[in-house]
Order: sequence, then structure tokens, then C-alpha cells
Amino acid sequence: MLNTNQTQPSKTYRIVNGRGSVIDELTGLTLNQAEDALCRCLNHGANAYLQDELTPLEEWQGRNLSEDEIRTLVGIGFCQPKFYKRSVWLKAKALMDEVIIPNGWAYSHDYGHGKGKYSTDLDISSVKEHAVLLLCVNSKEVMA
Repeated sequence: MLNTNQTQPSKTYRIVNGRGSVIDELTGLTLNQAEDALCRCLNHGANAYLQDELTPLEEWQGRNLSEDEIRTLVGIGFCQPKFYKRSVWLKAKALMDEVIIPNGWAYSHDYGHGKGKYSTDLDISSVKEHAVLLLCVNSKEVMA
């Protein structure tokens, strides 16, 4: 019997060439769409392959950040962007938008120009701990 109650989002795929570059922006495809696109690419003589797309959470887990780096980025996310280099603020913002907010630990709240952009109903230290437990594979093994 087919289980239609899926708790995880369906997997998405992309079509890449031999060097790993995406072909013709063929990303975010379902399996059927990806198979059709792959066949079309192969019929046109392209060196093409089907590749899984990682979820944002899987990408962050694959970065192997240390616990201190995660705590620092979460802290920066709750602070004001004017105190940090743009590259550091954008990395913290990406973590907040892709991991922290989807898990419900914080929400977007623009306090104004040059002010903080995120807020939470939890204690910030608990948000940091939740993020560390989620992103650090080693800490999961230690806690178990």
C-alpha cells in the first residue's frame, strides 16, 4: 500500500555535466522531470548526469562547522549587521534563514535600518544549543 502521508519534502534533482556544472538551469526537478530532462540532454549529445540536490539543512551539516562557529554565527544573526563584515553577516543571515527560522527557533523582525533583523521567544543561548545539536554530527554522537 502506498503511504501518502509524507513527512519529509520530496527529493529534488538537477542535471549536471561531467564537470558538475548545472546544464540549462535544470534544477529543482522531481524524479520524473529529471529523468525526462536527462534523456533530452543525452539525445542532444550532452555529457549529462542526474544528481541529488541537498536540502539547506544537509548543506549546513556538510560544512562541518565547529560548535564555536555555530554559536558565533547564531549570535551574529541576532545582533546588528553594522558591527560585522558583510561576508560574515551574510553567512549568519543564511544560517538564520535556512536553519534557525524553518525550525521555529526564531523569526524575522526588522528593527529598522542598521538594527537587528531577527528575534526569538526563546533564550538566545538555547537557540545556539539547538543549532549546535542539529548541525554538529559529532555532538549528536556524544549526547547519545
